[in-house]
Amino acid sequence: MNKSLVIVFLSILTVNGFSQTSKTNEQAKIIIPFHLFDGFILIDAEINELKGKFLLDTASPFDFFLNHEKIPLDTTNIIGEGAAGSGQKIVVHKSNEHLSIKIEGFSDTIIKNENIHTKLNFVAEFIGLNIIGFVGYGFLKDYEFSINYDKQILTLQRIDEKGNTLRSEQTTFLGKKTTIDFQNNNEINIPEVVVQICGQNIPAFFDTGSQGGIRISERQKDSLLLKNCINETKGIHYGIKKDSITTIQFHNISIQENNFGRLNNLLLTKGDSQLTLGYSFLKNYISVWNYKKKTIQLIETNK
Repeated sequence: MNKSLVIVFLSILTVNGFSQTSKTNEQAKIIIPFHLFDGFILIDAEINELKGKFLLDTASPFDFFLNHEKIPLDTTNIIGEGAAGSGQKIVVHKSNEHLSIKIEGFSDTIIKNENIHTKLNFVAEFIGLNIIGFVGYGFLKDYEFSINYDKQILTLQRIDEKGNTLRSEQTTFLGKKTTIDFQNNNEINIPEVVVQICGQNIPAFFDTGSQGGIRISERQKDSLLLKNCINETKGIHYGIKKDSITTIQFHNISIQENNFGRLNNLLLTKGDSQLTLGYSFLKNYISVWNYKKKTIQLIETNK
C-alpha cells in the first residue's frame, strides 16, 4: 500500500489554525517502541482510555490527525476537503473536546483541547488494526528524532530553538553518516530534496507514511529504460497483487553528491516527476531528523 492509498495531504484545501499540542512531558529523551506493517510505523497509544495505534506519518502537517470513526468527536465544523489516492473522500474537521493521549514511552499524558480529525477506518481496515490516528509534523518538529527500523525504536530528543539537543542526552550512532540538507517550504513541511538519477534531477520527499513511490511520465520511463537506468516489474507491490501495479527499481541514485546505490520496490504512477523516499529507502539506515536544522542524517548499520 503506497502513501497515495492512505491520504494525500497536498490535496487537502488550505487549513488555517493547525492543531496545537499541550505537552506535559518534559523528558529530554523518549524511547518509543513501534511495530511495522509492510513498512508502516505503528505506535501503541490510547485516547481517553481507548487503546489503539498511531501511524507515524511525516507527511501529515498536524500533530495528531485523529480517526473520528474510532473516537467520538464533533463533526459539525468542516475546515477542508481532499481525497485519498484510492478514491475515498476526505473531509477534515476541527473540534474542541478534552482529550488525554498516552503514548508508550512517554512518562506523562498529552492533553489536547483542539482536535483535527476525519474518517480513517479505511486505513484501519487495510492494516487490520485499530488505527486511532496519525502522528505528524506538528508533533515531531519539537524534537530531534531517530528511526531505527531494525530495532523498531523511535527515539525523541528535546531540542532548543536552534535545534540542539542537551549534551547529556545526545545519542551516538556507530556507522558511516551522511547528512542531507532539506527544504520544507511546501505547505505541509515535508522534507524535500533533489535526487539525481541518470543525469536527471527529480524532486523527492522523505515520508515515513509511504512505502516508496515514483511518479514520472511514460516518456520519462521509456527514456530511463532505454538508458538501462531502471528495471520495471509488473503485478505485485508489498504483497498486493494486481495486473495494474508496476514497480520500479533504480540502479543508482545520488543526493547532494552522495551515492546511495540501488533503490528498489517503488510504486509507479504517471504524472509530473516526483520521488517519495519512504520505507524502501529509509529501512537501510538509522535516520535522524531535525526540522529546525533542516537536516536528515542517514547512518549505515552493519546488519
